[in-house]
Parts: sequence; C-alpha cells; structure tokens
Amino acid sequence: MVEYPIPCVGALIERSDGRILLLKSRKWAGKYIIPGGHLEVGEQPEDAIRREVREETGLDVKVEGLLSLASTVPENYSRNEALLFIDFHCRGEGEVKAEDTGEFEDVKWVFPREALEMDVDVCSLRVIKKFIELKKKP
Repeated sequence: MVEYPIPCVGALIERSDGRILLLKSRKWAGKYIIPGGHLEVGEQPEDAIRREVREETGLDVKVEGLLSLASTVPENYSRNEALLFIDFHCRGEGEVKAEDTGEFEDVKWVFPREALEMDVDVCSLRVIKKFIELKKKP
C-alpha cells in the first residue's frame, strides 16, 4: 500500500430536475457511486473532474463548487489504497453513456434522498449526505 493518500476527484452531478447521477461500479464491489477518478500529474482538480466525468459518462458538466474533502482507505474499492477525495457539486444534463466503458453495470438519476435507500458505497454516501445537508441551509 502507498504511504500517502492518492488524490481523487468526485462529482455529485445534479440535473435541473434535482436528481443526481449514480453509477453501479464493478471497481466498488457492485455498489453505486458518484463519478470520479484519479488526478493526473499537474492537473487541477476542477479540470480533472470535468475530464473524469466526460470519460466515464460522456457528459460535460459545470463545476458549481467544492462540496467536501476526505481521506480514507475505502473498504469496497478494488485496490487497497488510501485516497484523498476532492468532491465537487456539478450540474449536467444529457444522455449518460457510462455503459460504453464497461466499468459500470447500471446508471440511475435519483433524488438525493432516494440514494439514501440504495446500495451506495460509504464514500459516495458521505458526499450525498453532505449535499442534502447543504441544500437544507438557506
């Protein structure tokens, strides 16, 4: 295992109808996750999330802002790595093409509270809960 956390970005993508995007991932033990991935050397996090979302879903997103930061060793991830998550609130519309990568088993647009009842990985669940909490504030 690497001695330091590997920086990763995540996107909680919200559509205009208030639904968020979840992907059922083989890399995450068949659990639902928000899109994301590793930063490349010299890449800015905002650029990385736009690139990762485009690669994984075919969507172009607008980054609204930083949602959360967290460092953990995820238990459901396919590799035993410490990860530093840089998660963003993004907005996006359109047809998701995640099945083209072969990495995802299912794609769902759901209301954030619906996600709380789904088989979502704890790392993505933390981000969704933070999003719900922030939406409550005026």
